[in-house]
Amino acid sequence: MTQYINDYDYDNLINSQIALHALQNSKQTSQSNFEKSVRISFYSRLFARYLEVSEIDGQLIYQAALIHNIDYVPFPDLKKALYISRLYTERWDGHGKPFGLLGSQTPIHAQIIAISNYWEAIIFDNDDYPLLVHDALTRIYEERFDGHFNPKLVCDFIRFIIATSK
Repeated sequence: MTQYINDYDYDNLINSQIALHALQNSKQTSQSNFEKSVRISFYSRLFARYLEVSEIDGQLIYQAALIHNIDYVPFPDLKKALYISRLYTERWDGHGKPFGLLGSQTPIHAQIIAISNYWEAIIFDNDDYPLLVHDALTRIYEERFDGHFNPKLVCDFIRFIIATSK
């Protein structure tokens, strides 16, 4: 039986393709930055599913994660994703950028991207690459006490990594 794509799925597919195209064509995006953004969007989307985030919000998280590390995307379809992608540098303790949002003032979408971005960085961007999962989990767990991330979300992320590593 043929499964038809509904309007919502089609729009999200188009927006994801636009985000990937924008990322590929960004002047500041190297091949390694492109691959990093794809990995972060993948981790973010899987973590959102693990948290049982709605499909709509999960797709938004995926799109925002794709473009989280570029300064400008000239596509109006991605306004919401672009806004969220700018908030991944906020901190749970309110000392982040660009607005210094405190705690849950930062949308969950951006919090998920922030943790996925950190995870990708400690796994791939370190002198001891590849870092053992246990060591990486220890480092991300310690960060929850530093005020960088939502402590509950860090615990959820650790459970997610353990569950998906089996």
